Amino acid sequence: MRVQGAYDAATRSYTLEVRQTTPATPGQAEKLPFHVPLAIGLLGPDGDDPLVAGITLFPNPGTGQLNVVVENPLRSPVTIRLFSILGIEVTNPVYAQKSGDRLISTLDTSTLRPGIYLVTIKLGERSVVRKWVK
Repeated sequence: MRVQGAYDAATRSYTLEVRQTTPATPGQAEKLPFHVPLAIGLLGPDGDDPLVAGITLFPNPGTGQLNVVVENPLRSPVTIRLFSILGIEVTNPVYAQKSGDRLISTLDTSTLRPGIYLVTIKLGERSVVRKWVK
C-alpha cells in the first residue's frame, strides 16, 4: 500500500492518495483486489487526538458525584454512560446537546459501591472510554 498526502495552502485542503497493489500469489494468474481497512483521523499539534484530550473526569478517584467535562468545538450531541467493570450500566445515560465548545455534566454516584467504573462519552459518531474510580 502506498499513501501520499499534499496540503494546498491556497485552498486550505489536504489531498490523500491511497494506492494498493497486490502481486499474484504463486500459482495464481491474477490477484483480485481485496479490502484493506483504513482509518483516518485528525491529531492536534502535540500528536494527541483532540477529542480524547478534551475530556476530563473529576474528581478521580471520586465519591458522591462525577463531573464530566467535554471540550471540543464540534457541536454534536453528547451521550455519557457509566458502566461497572463487569459492563453493567449503573446510571441512567446523560444526553446533552453542546451549545458551545464546553459541556459540563454531573452524575450522581452516591449510591454506587466503591470500585472501578468505565465512563463512555459519545460525541457524534465517535466514542471515548475513560476509567473512573470510586
